Amino acid sequence: MPKPETTKLLMSNALKKLATTKHIDKISINEIVEEASLNRQTFYYHFLDKQELICWTYDADTSKLMIGKDATQLSAVIEYIYSEKEFYRSAFTSEAQNGLREHFYKKCYTNCTKEVQAVLGNRKMKEGTLLQLAHFFAHAVTDCMVNWARTGTDDHLPQLLREHEMFVSALIKYSVDYCVEQDSQVVHKNAIGNSYDLSEDVALASQF
Repeated sequence: MPKPETTKLLMSNALKKLATTKHIDKISINEIVEEASLNRQTFYYHFLDKQELICWTYDADTSKLMIGKDATQLSAVIEYIYSEKEFYRSAFTSEAQNGLREHFYKKCYTNCTKEVQAVLGNRKMKEGTLLQLAHFFAHAVTDCMVNWARTGTDDHLPQLLREHEMFVSALIKYSVDYCVEQDSQVVHKNAIGNSYDLSEDVALASQF
């Protein structure tokens, strides 16, 4: 009996092959298992639906690009996506729920959160502010990917995203520095507002 990962890879490769001739949303489960020489029961044993297969394919592809313990460089991911652009253009423009767009956003959100925390260092920032920054920049990267996929232009994606990544990194640094400064000013103002003049208390006490 084939190993689970081998069976999944057979279906992943079948999906990629089919995606060269039609959009992913128009590919059926029957077509995938037929191309992979498997059956529907095998498909649903491993995957809930086609979108889960797509997301598994992305994870399997990018796991080979892991750098360090748990961080994947965006530039390396983009290089690979561009090398499989027919499949990934189709996947990023899928209108199905829980597809690659949402999955890619979650991955970006995790990475952006780590990058914000790295820039922040030992400084303090409200948790809500940190998460808002990660959310904003993760959407920026994801939207750039989706726009490339939808327009179908021949722009060299790795170069485009590499420039975008540098821009995002610079903005993250600026945004973190700005938010930390704003938070420190608020704390300072509150401290001043909560302070009082002891001489007034002394003067008031002397009247009794």
